[in-house]
Amino acid sequence: MKHLSIMLFSLAVLLFLQAAAGATEIEAGPVSGSWEVAGNPYNINGEIEIPVDSTLSVGPGVEIIFQGHYQLVVRGLLEANGSVEDPILFDAADSETGWRGIRFLNAQDSSHLAHCTIQHGRATGSDATDPDGWGGGILIDASNPLLTSCLIQNNWAQYFSGGICITNLSNPTLTDCMISNNISAGDGGGAGVRDDSAPLFSDCTIQNNNGGLGAGIIFWSAQGQLLNCNIFNNVSTTAGGGLYIDNSSPLLNGCNVVGNSAAPGSNGGGFWIGSNAAPLISDCYILSNQAGANGGAMRICQSSDPVVSDCIIRYNEALHGAGVSVSYCPRPLVTGCLINDNLAGGAGGGVYIGEAAGIELSFCEITSNTAQLSGGGIECNTGTNPWVLNCTVEANIAVDGSGGGINVHSAQAWIDNTIITHNLGDGIFYDGVGGSILEHCDLFGNDSLNFSGILPTGFGDLVSTNENGDSCDVYLNIFMNPLFENPGGGNYQLLEASPCIDAGDPDQPADPDGTVSDIGCYYYHQPEAVADRSLSLPPAIRLLQNFPNPFNPSTQINFTLVRSCDIRLSVYDVQGREVAQPAQGTFTAGSHSVMFDGSSLSSGVYFYRLQSGGQLLSGKMMLLR
Repeated sequence: MKHLSIMLFSLAVLLFLQAAAGATEIEAGPVSGSWEVAGNPYNINGEIEIPVDSTLSVGPGVEIIFQGHYQLVVRGLLEANGSVEDPILFDAADSETGWRGIRFLNAQDSSHLAHCTIQHGRATGSDATDPDGWGGGILIDASNPLLTSCLIQNNWAQYFSGGICITNLSNPTLTDCMISNNISAGDGGGAGVRDDSAPLFSDCTIQNNNGGLGAGIIFWSAQGQLLNCNIFNNVSTTAGGGLYIDNSSPLLNGCNVVGNSAAPGSNGGGFWIGSNAAPLISDCYILSNQAGANGGAMRICQSSDPVVSDCIIRYNEALHGAGVSVSYCPRPLVTGCLINDNLAGGAGGGVYIGEAAGIELSFCEITSNTAQLSGGGIECNTGTNPWVLNCTVEANIAVDGSGGGINVHSAQAWIDNTIITHNLGDGIFYDGVGGSILEHCDLFGNDSLNFSGILPTGFGDLVSTNENGDSCDVYLNIFMNPLFENPGGGNYQLLEASPCIDAGDPDQPADPDGTVSDIGCYYYHQPEAVADRSLSLPPAIRLLQNFPNPFNPSTQINFTLVRSCDIRLSVYDVQGREVAQPAQGTFTAGSHSVMFDGSSLSSGVYFYRLQSGGQLLSGKMMLLR
């Protein structure tokens, strides 16, 4: 028995020594060459740097563990190419102490990180101007690396950008990356872009981050593009739950900005746009965001000049301007948007226009919004001069105040070619101050009055007829049923017999079919049409690329629903055979994630299809074992 005990003890010591021998100790100083999985883990015992004209290649499955608050400085090239099966890990031995992250400092073009996890970085500096306090996980300074399918999570920054900071004329590309659960004690919880940088974010997800200004991502004197990105569930303590855009002009296309929030008393649950910013925001879903003060979906202020086009702005909440809130701006443009089902605890369920603001709202459907006070659809406050052109304002509610559709209070509003119907509370309220103009509009079926307040002389008096021969007032307003195709089902297209056809302002641009402008946001296409630019109803569902892709064995499939509906999510092989059904049933409006486990399947290409009613969307994914 004694000999057996000695043998077992000797074996344990041998195994321990073998395990210890497997670790690679890296001391402070320059690094280069190749790090492969056989050397795992790579224990970093001091500050390390890839010098100019040097390359460090890191293979799949390598684990790089920083034993103290040290950093990896990249001045040469970092090639860290993991795989779905064997990602590369950059981490700290002590998650509380953390490490100082990867710092690209005037690095050579172009380092590449693929399938890397960067976590538990902590950036600390002397003050807010010290870059050492920026970018908890990654700092990109005057550099242009490429990041593909990377996970940047659980990092922290003292002053700016908990996950990744991009600064000083940097133009990196991030594709299919996830920036999640990062924190900034200052601004930019997930990502921060500043100082004339212009990154490209493509098919990335920025979610569950926390910070001051711009909990998801902040643009500060910068440019850049976000294409088909998801910005979900970020929480700001100051302003801009999803995005904060200041003195910047990024482009966003095809993005989902969903479930973000700004704290009580704060502005811009989805977006905060200000200080001469001029972003272009198109074809985005901006859903279920919340602000404690103004702008549940979007706060536009401080002389900014954004263009927001063809977006769906729905289910957002705020005190004022649950959909869009505008102040101190000359003339931002919101066009071709659906602004529906938003809820304001104060004024402006759909849109709030206040504090010396102008805005052009054109070809927008503003329906089923609610304000506890005034302006269920649109609130035009003191000293403002908005333009409301070719809009449909339908079925909005002002619970305790005036203007179920539109409330005009001491404002100089120009409302033209607009349908105002079936709003709860009067269709439009005007207090007679400000010299507003309401012409070529259709008011019908509002509860309890189509209009109230102190209206211009002759408004509502049917003393004339328009070019269609319909009775109208001296401002060529009509008061007839606009005859929508299916308003109960949310379809506000005009029927052939609608009195709104060719009843609009002849001085406005003609409809695409060459005829006089129709009233409302959807024109009726007539036989003599020469083109067709009608605002079609947006799809009820949006299907996103799965993440990660390729995957092994599980991947996440994300989709967004504009309204509650029945869906069926199926997976097929290349022969068209259904091999799995990850989800089926009734799902609520908003963003949803479904995990698909392919452990029972062989490697190869698969297709996933999401069906709702007559709409069918599909995507392609690859399982690699």
